[in-house]
Amino acid sequence: MERMAPRSPTSVRRARLAIGLLLLGGLAAAGPAAAQDPSETFSEEIEVRVVNLEVVVTDEDGKRVTGLPAAAFLVRVDGEEMPISHFSEIRDEGSPGGGAASGERESTEEGATARTPATPAAPGTSFLVFIDDHVTLERNRDFVLERLRGELPQLGPGDRMAIVAYDGRELEVLAGWSASTEKLDIAIERAMRRPADGIRWVAYARMSGFVANWIGNATRRSVLAAAASLRIVPAPPGRKALILVAGSWDPSELVRAGDFAQWCVTGPCRGLYAFTALVDTANELGYSIYAVDVEGRDVQGSWEREKRLQETLAAIAEHTGGRALLNTDRRRMLSLTAADSRSYYSLGFTAKAALGSRHRIEVEMTEPGLVARSRKSFVAAPRQRTAELEAFSRLIAGGSAQSSAFPVEVGEPDLGERRRMRFPVSVFVPVDEIAWLGAPGRLAARLHVQLAWVDPRENSGVENWEVTLERGAAPSPGHFEHLEFELDLTRRRHDVLVRVLDLNGAADLYRRIELAPPSKKR
Repeated sequence: MERMAPRSPTSVRRARLAIGLLLLGGLAAAGPAAAQDPSETFSEEIEVRVVNLEVVVTDEDGKRVTGLPAAAFLVRVDGEEMPISHFSEIRDEGSPGGGAASGERESTEEGATARTPATPAAPGTSFLVFIDDHVTLERNRDFVLERLRGELPQLGPGDRMAIVAYDGRELEVLAGWSASTEKLDIAIERAMRRPADGIRWVAYARMSGFVANWIGNATRRSVLAAAASLRIVPAPPGRKALILVAGSWDPSELVRAGDFAQWCVTGPCRGLYAFTALVDTANELGYSIYAVDVEGRDVQGSWEREKRLQETLAAIAEHTGGRALLNTDRRRMLSLTAADSRSYYSLGFTAKAALGSRHRIEVEMTEPGLVARSRKSFVAAPRQRTAELEAFSRLIAGGSAQSSAFPVEVGEPDLGERRRMRFPVSVFVPVDEIAWLGAPGRLAARLHVQLAWVDPRENSGVENWEVTLERGAAPSPGHFEHLEFELDLTRRRHDVLVRVLDLNGAADLYRRIELAPPSKKR
């Protein structure tokens, strides 16, 4: 990341906790914080949107049930029944239960067969593997990664995989979307050569005082990095699964962590919002989470701790319609995820949604003895909130979020107010990159400018401006539009993302810089 030293402006023109209950009770029973940003007004806006669900149905013995008609499903949103506008069954012929004739389900009544419309072939699944190197023991991580390598032949003809890893500083994309087992094998081998910090946190866990808080901060950054990976690696359309190779995500440690509460999709929130942010992001982008119990009873502590870890992974997976792969299931994480995600029912419905709020989804079966599994909520995020979360994702991603080439200059900070500093920031927008609309003599460009920041104590925030530029004629090629802003920060070092979105076109320009008070210069 580039460090921007302040300079003068030139003339050239931001304890064991009930994680399951927490998520069930509104995902961070944590509503908006008292000090709200402008996103608190979003809930007054109503949007009509089509919501798609992937639903897995099992019987009382946990066996997959196929061949059901749309009438077998009942969908409620915030307690209100929704008519199903789209219905189909996606079935993988190679999966358990997939060998039956397409579109048929054998009835329990002798000589009777219930038929549904022809079943489309499974279109393939996109598997995003997130590897947490930050709070994971290296031997445990390598154990599951070695088994993942051995399972790569389980990928089907329509499947693809991407692999990312997080070390506490940046998110590295080890493999983009690929169906090549050879390329993916090389990426996993690279992942196993990376250092892992888990042993350091095991040592810190035995200490008392503020040192123990470092574990919570490290865990929270890993959870939020997993959420960031979903935005940093844009997924193809279709079924998506996040395979979470996670370390010791103990909620009793996370509760002692610092801020970063802006990460909730619905705006600032309290509680175990890091888990909420991950679940909401997965549901917003259509991912089911398959959370791998990397430790697998290698608990470095008590059985109570292992129980907390497993409950946390189970709650994260459950609320996205996925599964927790616990204990020995970690040996078959790809085959189990593939079998679970390739055959499902696709349901669609239209709902009126309050922007900036979370909506509870319930899927029930009209036939007794059947159980439906799908995501538990959807979030109607307004455009500005989505842009803010993309900015935070690029901040935590570090080097994987490559900066665009446009100039940014920072002036000397005003240190007049105690413990604060106010930086003048000059942003130079290349006119060749943005769209100018209108008639000759009256051209305009509309820009959304963001300055997002995070400090070493994990406090974060974002400032937003909408700017309209007007010109009588098309600007000369190579010209820059000079925009000036101010950023008010605490007197600490800050990582800052400067982002310019073209509201008339497709341009999305961003640049990472570092700001620090004069006494903190390195």
